[in-house]
Amino acid sequence: MKKSFILILLLLSVSLLIAKDIHLEPVLVIDDQILDGPHIVAFDPGFERVLIVDESNYVHVYDLNGEFIFKFGGHGDENYQFESISGISVLGTNYIVGDSYFNKICYFDTSGNFLSKFDLEWSPGNLRTDEDNYLYVSNVYDLTIEIINEFQNVIKKISLPDGYGKEEVIDIEIIGVSWEDDYVFIGDNINDKIISYDKDGRFEYEFSSEKFSENSFLSICYADKFIFVTCENDNSINVFDKKGKLNFSIGKKGINYGEFAFPMGIALFADEELLAVADYGNNRVQIFDISGLNY
Repeated sequence: MKKSFILILLLLSVSLLIAKDIHLEPVLVIDDQILDGPHIVAFDPGFERVLIVDESNYVHVYDLNGEFIFKFGGHGDENYQFESISGISVLGTNYIVGDSYFNKICYFDTSGNFLSKFDLEWSPGNLRTDEDNYLYVSNVYDLTIEIINEFQNVIKKISLPDGYGKEEVIDIEIIGVSWEDDYVFIGDNINDKIISYDKDGRFEYEFSSEKFSENSFLSICYADKFIFVTCENDNSINVFDKKGKLNFSIGKKGINYGEFAFPMGIALFADEELLAVADYGNNRVQIFDISGLNY
């Protein structure tokens, strides 16, 4: 009897260590026929909108009821157009779009009107903002994170150590930013790890996972001390803690609501209560209420 009780306790302990697969029903699905392969998504908290980038290089703007409002950008070589959008973010009352082909960052107002262009000598990767309205841009050539203020001035460059060892990086295209402590998170696709630095470039921590060795990072977001990650060929949203423990995965491969086919960009909104996922293969964006999740 005593041995049986001990065995049950051991089984329970092991089950708690195994990452859970969670199914969530979306609170909103945007599957408008004008979308063509959505792969980048962002929230505008001021106007309660969701911004979606698709293969047409347009930025499509919807409200949180799923109603289409307008689009801007598009394919072309005019100042307001793009060849390869690498990221989008909201900075105050501006929409900011990076183009890795034309090496530029463009500023638009919240009606989609072109305001200005910031020419770069390097190809921008992801764009992220923090709670102080600073823009973080990954410079994949120089292994630096450029921090830009609302006046389009580079106020700081975080230089990162180049290499294959501990505390070092090779690939910094995919980044996330913590609003709690302004840590920068990098999905290094060469070293197969997530690594974090503070604003001054001081190493914080890093971890690897079998998920990373099998797939490439596509997007990273941070919420409440947990890291949300999408990886290539892994049709779920993986949620890790800072120690690298995979707490749970959201969704699986499929066409039904709550399932994914090559999920790419992700974004968090409204005090981290909503999660948006660009479900590329299903040509839609799914938005989930994650406020009730037990991390």
